[in-house]
Amino acid sequence: MANILGLNFGHDGSVCLVRDGKLEFAIGTERISKVKKQQGFTDEIINYVLDSCGLTLDDIDCVATNDFRQELFGNDYLVDNFVIQGKELKCYIIPHHLAHCASVFYASPFHEAHCFSMDCSMGKIEANSLVAYGKGKNLKGAIPSEVHAMQYFINTQTWAKRSNVEVFYFSSFDESWKVGPEGEVGAYWGLWDKDENIKFSL
Repeated sequence: MANILGLNFGHDGSVCLVRDGKLEFAIGTERISKVKKQQGFTDEIINYVLDSCGLTLDDIDCVATNDFRQELFGNDYLVDNFVIQGKELKCYIIPHHLAHCASVFYASPFHEAHCFSMDCSMGKIEANSLVAYGKGKNLKGAIPSEVHAMQYFINTQTWAKRSNVEVFYFSSFDESWKVGPEGEVGAYWGLWDKDENIKFSL
């Protein structure tokens, strides 16, 4: 049996306890501090969670947190040491967006799903969003490639047919050849023009 202490350093700070793969307890820092959107957490919050689960820091096997600096992408992660109240614990740091997707997927009733997370990174543009695919206990960020794009298209079509859902696709680029059959509107759906120039500032 493994006891994992989850910590959120960012806005809406929080602490949770996962015991043997199942979420046992979670609480936002603001619930204790009474400060709306309180960032990070305190020893008081950690002790509150441990006491509620009948545990002490000696019972914790490791700590998990997200990369609130958003320097990790895709499925990268770091393993480091983290000191809590004088006790050094192994700490797993996972990508910011993968943590967002995990919080939704693992709490959902779905066995299989695509997840999409978008959140301003204030840094590298690739840190602004992530598409992840979850199945059972596995959740991984999608890595862009021609093969993965093809697999995504096929899987989406298969799911749509099985679920009787209509799916519409639009090109990312303007298709000037559509002016004839579709008029002026249909030719300019793209985010990029026909010469691959971005049309809107992002």
